[in-house]
Amino acid sequence: MKFGKGHTKYDEEDDDELKSKIIKNYGYVDKEQYNFSKRLIQEMIERKMKSNQELVDLTGLAKSTISNYVNGKQKPRANELKVLSQKLMLPTDYLLGKVNSRNIKAIDVEDMIGLDYYAQGVLYGLKHNIEEVVDLDEKKPISTLHENKLNIFSAFIGNKPNFESILTYFEGYVSLKQQLNGDTISYGLDTKEETEEKLQENLDVLKVRIMKLLFNNLDYIANNYRKDL
Repeated sequence: MKFGKGHTKYDEEDDDELKSKIIKNYGYVDKEQYNFSKRLIQEMIERKMKSNQELVDLTGLAKSTISNYVNGKQKPRANELKVLSQKLMLPTDYLLGKVNSRNIKAIDVEDMIGLDYYAQGVLYGLKHNIEEVVDLDEKKPISTLHENKLNIFSAFIGNKPNFESILTYFEGYVSLKQQLNGDTISYGLDTKEETEEKLQENLDVLKVRIMKLLFNNLDYIANNYRKDL
C-alpha cells in the first residue's frame, strides 16, 4: 500500500476509505480493527514511510501481516503488538486506539527493553537528581548534574559487541557463584574440595576477563565519543 492524499487527518476526521475496507472484510465496521489500523497508518505517515515495506523492514513482521493491518483485515496478535510497540516506541494501548497519549510508562519500558522498575528508578533518579524515586511516570525537572555519567553509561551499552560479551561473562560468573554458594554442585568423581577449587578457579578466570572487557569498553568510549564525557 502506498499512502496518498486520502490519508492525512486521522485525528480530525473519519477515514471513510478504511471503513469501507473493514465493512468489506467484516460485514460491519469493527471498532477495534478500525482504531488499530487507523492509528498504525497515521504513525506510518507521520514517520514519512512511503510503503508497507518500510514497516516490514523496521519490525521484521511478514509483509502480508502488515498489509492486512493497514487494509483493515487483521488485528495484531499479542506477540505482534509487542513487536510494534518496541520498534515504534509507543504504548500498546496507544497503538490499539484505547488512549491518545503517546507517553511511554515505566511498565511499557520494562516490556520493551527488559529494564525493570528498580533499574529504571536508578536512572530516573540520576536524570532528575532525586534521592528517592516514588513514581517513575511523574514528570520532574531534568537535572544536568549527572549528565556525563548517563552519557558514559549510554555509550557503554551502545558498544554492543563488547557489552554483550560483558553480560555473557556476568551471567557465567553469577551462575558459578550460585553453584559455589549453594547445594546444587555436581561433584562427579572429584571430592567436594576439588570441585569447589575448580569452580573458584573458573570464577577467577572470569573476573580477569570481565575486568579486561570493562576497561576495553571504557577505552573505546574515551577514544570514540564526545570529549566532554
